[in-house]
Amino acid sequence: MRGKRSLLPRLKNLRVDGVGLAYREFLPLVAPAVPRAVSLANGAALPSAAESSPRGFVLFIHGWGGAQDANDVRLARQLVADGFHCLTFDLAGHGRSEGRVEDFTVGQFLAQTVAAYDRLAARVTTGTLPYVCGSSFGAYLALLLSAQRPVAGLGLRVPANYPDEILNGPPVATYIASSSPKAWRSTTRGPGDNRALAALAAFPGPVQLLAAGRDETIPCQTTENFISAARPGALQYHLLAEATHTLYATPAMRREAYRLVREWLLAQPVTG
Repeated sequence: MRGKRSLLPRLKNLRVDGVGLAYREFLPLVAPAVPRAVSLANGAALPSAAESSPRGFVLFIHGWGGAQDANDVRLARQLVADGFHCLTFDLAGHGRSEGRVEDFTVGQFLAQTVAAYDRLAARVTTGTLPYVCGSSFGAYLALLLSAQRPVAGLGLRVPANYPDEILNGPPVATYIASSSPKAWRSTTRGPGDNRALAALAAFPGPVQLLAAGRDETIPCQTTENFISAARPGALQYHLLAEATHTLYATPAMRREAYRLVREWLLAQPVTG
C-alpha cells in the first residue's frame, strides 16, 4: 500500500480569478522511444539512439459534484504506466479547491478549465496537442474548451449538455436545482442550436463517447444529439448497458470504463 501511495503526486495550487484550484500532475513512469536525429557540421543528419518522451498528454475534467480523486486520479495513475503525462484538477467549489460551488457560472468553470489546459500545455512538446477527457459536466466543458484551444482528441464519458443562455449566469448550481435540465436535454437539438454540439461538429480529431444504459441523469436524447453532431468516422461509441450515470457503480463497471478509455488512448498515434 505504501508503494502505491508514493505514486500519487502532491497537490499543487493554480489560481484563476482569485480562486485556488487544487491539481495534480502525473509524470510518465515509462515512455516510448522516439528517434532523434544528430545534426552534422555539413548540414546532414544521422539517426541517433532513441530518446524518451511522453506517449501523450491528457487533461481530465471531473463531473458536477465530483472531484479529481474520485476517478480521474485512479485512471491517471494507470496511464502514467503507459507513458502518458496527465493533469487532474478540482473545479472551484469541488474537492480541495476553494470557493462555493453555488457561486460559479459555466463561463467561470470554463475559464478554470482553460487555465488547467494551459498549465498542461506548457509541458507539451512543440507540435503536440493534449487529449482531453471529461465526465458529465466535465465532458461538456471539454467540448467548450475544444473551441478555444487545440485538442488532439476528446474522451466524453456520459456527457451532459446545457443551454447557451446560462453561459454567463445564473450559476450552474441554480440551473441544475431547477426543473429545466431534464426537459431541455430531452429535446432534439443540433449544432446550430448549441455551442457544445457545434464544437463537436467542428472538432477535427478522434472522439470517444461512453454512455450509460441506465443513466438516471442524462436522457437518451442528449446522447443521440451528441452522436448525430459528431463528424462521420471520428466517433468511437460504447454503451455500457448496465451502468448508471456514475459509470462506476460496481468494481466491474469501473474496470470496464477505465479499460475503454485506456485502450482508446493507446490506439492513438504517439504524440510526445
